[in-house]
Amino acid sequence: MTSLDPVPPSRKAPPFALLSAVAAGILILDQVSKGMVHRWVPLYSAARFGPFFNLTHVLNTGASFSMFPDANRAFIGLTIVILAVLAVLHRRLVAEGPLTAFGVACLWGGALGNLADRLRRGAVLDFLDFHWGVHHWPAFNVADSSITVGVALMFLQNIARARK
Repeated sequence: MTSLDPVPPSRKAPPFALLSAVAAGILILDQVSKGMVHRWVPLYSAARFGPFFNLTHVLNTGASFSMFPDANRAFIGLTIVILAVLAVLHRRLVAEGPLTAFGVACLWGGALGNLADRLRRGAVLDFLDFHWGVHHWPAFNVADSSITVGVALMFLQNIARARK
């Protein structure tokens, strides 16, 4: 069976409306949280919350971990290609099981959230800064978290399927 074959009849995918609501909820949460940070936290500053977390305001024109800086246009194009591939494979992916279905919804919400930033701001706004002493994990946002959770859910679905 190829990725473009019809959904196997033995697997019932979660309702499209539910998956759309999850993706939309992630997109809204991402954009609202970024809007609040943009309004209340000065650019390139940080507010300390405990020994291991800062709320910061940085702009990232590259990829994860600030790799490939100043590549915003390339990442806009790449995101559009990824969303197109997800659209083509959507039915097949969500039929693989509920974890993959919700993982795909997380990918949609996260990708659209960061794409909205790239189009509107010319960069992705990151604000969650975890650290231990002077060692910082690169700042990230709700969309980044959603993409990570989505990939993890799809990975777990594959493990569950392999065990059967």
